[in-house]
Amino acid sequence: MPDGAFAIGLQIDRHVTRAIAVDLIGTVLVRAQANLPPGGPANGAKVILDLIEHVRTELAGIAEQAEKRLVGLGVAMPGPFGLATDNDDQWMMAAWQNFPLLETLAAGTGLEVALQNDAAACATAERMVGAAHGIDHAVCLYVGYSIGAGLILNGELYAGENGNAGEIGMVLLPPTMRRPDQTSLEHRASLASLYQHLGADPSDPGLPERLNRLVNTGDPAIASWIDVAAEELRWGVQIIETIFDPQTVILCSTGPEALTRKLLEAIHPLLPSNANRPGRSIPRLQLGMTDPWSVALGAAAEPISRAFDPRFSAILKTRANALD
Repeated sequence: MPDGAFAIGLQIDRHVTRAIAVDLIGTVLVRAQANLPPGGPANGAKVILDLIEHVRTELAGIAEQAEKRLVGLGVAMPGPFGLATDNDDQWMMAAWQNFPLLETLAAGTGLEVALQNDAAACATAERMVGAAHGIDHAVCLYVGYSIGAGLILNGELYAGENGNAGEIGMVLLPPTMRRPDQTSLEHRASLASLYQHLGADPSDPGLPERLNRLVNTGDPAIASWIDVAAEELRWGVQIIETIFDPQTVILCSTGPEALTRKLLEAIHPLLPSNANRPGRSIPRLQLGMTDPWSVALGAAAEPISRAFDPRFSAILKTRANALD
């Protein structure tokens, strides 16, 4: 294995945590996941620390002086960050938001730790190895348990003042005949809304297979959710195009590929926007990653970028040179 740095990327979601170790060009060397128990960080913090230790042990077994070459831990989880929240509902991980996560992970691992939202991490992964590779202006519309937008602007990941840039899932939708009450986008089009619609348990390990089966058999319940979600996401794409003027919008998700592909098809035809112009060489909207590991991969890029170049482009240029 060539000499170089390693980093660990960690994803924390409602019911699962994933950790990977990558090298300088983003090659995944070790990966592992664990279910998070109920009770939030009071019970989950030790599970996460044990998972990170497992990844470090595996890495030490395949790389010389792995610990000395480990530059940090990048963490991604759903935002928004820094808001006053009193209850931990299905839309916001309030208990984790109010927990001293970075301090706990730094003390438990001895590593430098940085936090970003999961949509931003997914956008980083798309830029490294996905549909945003080689594109300087792209927005990744991330449909996970909630909804976010990872912003790649002028070749750099844009996080905003508090790390909350791109929290498009919190955009309030005006009342219509179809939905008389004002609600947010993620309440209508996220995977959490799908699970609620189906009465499904999101912690069920067999859920992705079940969703694939429902999509492939044309189940009416999932078809009706796709119809509603696509209508709302169509407006989301128009808002993104109008505000950010990207080269493309990339639909990515932690849901199964068959589901995300059906959702992409249903979002078309797109609404008119300033992106609807002749001579386009890149689609306005295209399918991105549906890999459940993409968030952890993007999170791992942050400590390498921070260690070797303060700009986001450092690891991406290294990765691009390796792939070209």
